[in-house]
Amino acid sequence: MKKQIYFISSFILIMLSSCTSDVDCPGTFYSSKIALINPTEYSIDVLLYPKSVNAVGLYLASDFGGQHLETSFTMDSQQNSNDYHTYTIYSTSDTSASPSYLLDLKFDSIKLTIHNSDNIQVLITPDTIFNLNKNPFKENSAWLSKVVDSAMPTNDCPNPTKTNLHQFSVDSPVN
Repeated sequence: MKKQIYFISSFILIMLSSCTSDVDCPGTFYSSKIALINPTEYSIDVLLYPKSVNAVGLYLASDFGGQHLETSFTMDSQQNSNDYHTYTIYSTSDTSASPSYLLDLKFDSIKLTIHNSDNIQVLITPDTIFNLNKNPFKENSAWLSKVVDSAMPTNDCPNPTKTNLHQFSVDSPVN
């Protein structure tokens, strides 16, 4: 009987020790994102004019993964909320580029309609702004930047990510 217990115990130990994972986990994934945020109490219609659009009106919104997005969308109002929605318009693995450079690399212009009592129209191009105090295409524009640490774990790997999140806040239309 002792031999059987020894044999079964040995077998279980061998089986457990052979279950170790030899998966080679990748290191941290680094990326940058440019995004729009709406801290106002009004909804804002956004119309992006990317430098290239495919046949169905979508643009390539990432230089990795092939994500395609529509060129128009509505940013919800932030009424009764301190948690601003972030609308990512471009993601890249280039973490050294400024947000203004990335915006200029991907887009020709941006048109906004702020749905307040006046329905203010805003036009933003690399050289001009209309009805807005700041131009996100310029280096000195008011980008809010922060590093976001997160993870996309799988069964075998933690897959940490570090994202440079650059947000342009549409909050100061010229009246």
